[in-house]
Amino acid sequence: MIRLINGRGQLGFALRKHVDSFKTEKSACIYHTWNIDDKSLVTQKAEYKKFVDFVHEHRLKEKIFFISTTSIKDNWYNTYKQLAEAHLLANTTDGVIIRLPTLIGKGVFEGLKTGELDPTGYFNLMSIDEATERIVQNITELLCGGKRRVVRIEGEKVSARNVLHLIKFGQRP
Repeated sequence: MIRLINGRGQLGFALRKHVDSFKTEKSACIYHTWNIDDKSLVTQKAEYKKFVDFVHEHRLKEKIFFISTTSIKDNWYNTYKQLAEAHLLANTTDGVIIRLPTLIGKGVFEGLKTGELDPTGYFNLMSIDEATERIVQNITELLCGGKRRVVRIEGEKVSARNVLHLIKFGQRP
């Protein structure tokens, strides 16, 4: 049996549709719960503590797949996601980290659309549907005896300026 921990948001909703399709003799879970909206130190530290407590309670009972990020921005969200990854690797024998690129959906794209964010640099982008497919594919392989502990899922490199142009083009009447 495999279960989805929390699974809020767009990706969680998409993953929920696949959870029952996993076939495994060993109990496993997908840890997909983290506050991505509030990147403050206090909030991210609390998310990390919640994860550490979860790992210590469940590490001997089930295999843990941790949904993480490939982002390298210097913020508390990324700092505590990386600390959580290290904790999982150091405190389980078979925990797996799945690092995802920026997903096309709410969040950063809302900021570009409203002008709160400046379009600088490049995005490593992926649709939510493709991310879900790749997560399911990797978990299936790893439940069948795969040994990898860190999975990095790559998207497509697109300039932030072109993303903004697409957003603005989509807003035209």
